[in-house]
Amino acid sequence: MRNLKNDSKCKKTVLDPIPSSQHRPIGILINAAVVPTIVPFKSRFNYKKADWKGFTNELEEKITNIIPVSKNYDQFANLVLKTARKHIPRGCRVEYIPGLSKDCAGLYDNYVSMFEADPFSDETTTQGEKVMESIAQERSKTWNALIESTDMLKNSKKAWARIKLRGDPKAAPQHPKVTANQVANQLLEN
Repeated sequence: MRNLKNDSKCKKTVLDPIPSSQHRPIGILINAAVVPTIVPFKSRFNYKKADWKGFTNELEEKITNIIPVSKNYDQFANLVLKTARKHIPRGCRVEYIPGLSKDCAGLYDNYVSMFEADPFSDETTTQGEKVMESIAQERSKTWNALIESTDMLKNSKKAWARIKLRGDPKAAPQHPKVTANQVANQLLEN
């Protein structure tokens, strides 16, 4: 008997034929309900956890040794980078799930272990639905907090940019409006 809940999690592909046979096997890939986004490994600065006072003090102290001429620009840039490495922590997440909080992490770990054991069981499916629901609630909370903290009167450009980022699909690229007569005219001139 077919389970309709599992149909959306499976992707079927026809593989290469078996040698000396007309049979082509069908490969089935089973996707989890919650899949982390794979982020390319790139170390980034974490500006929220930065020691800005220490960064400013050290930079102000060491910048006095550099003479302000264009030849010393590379020296200045290296000084800023060295100071930033000391006072601004860096890190990278290779797998990232937007909206996954510390509360949801336990549910997610439980779901992953259940999925690895038996991806088709009803318990695994219900656990995946619980994880998705908790992540959706967390995303909704952060979005509501962000909108409530944004002042629409004083900074409406920033507010509308956030709203557009959240709900507006990417617009189709604009094609230049060239008529057939313009193309024919250009061909005759060449």
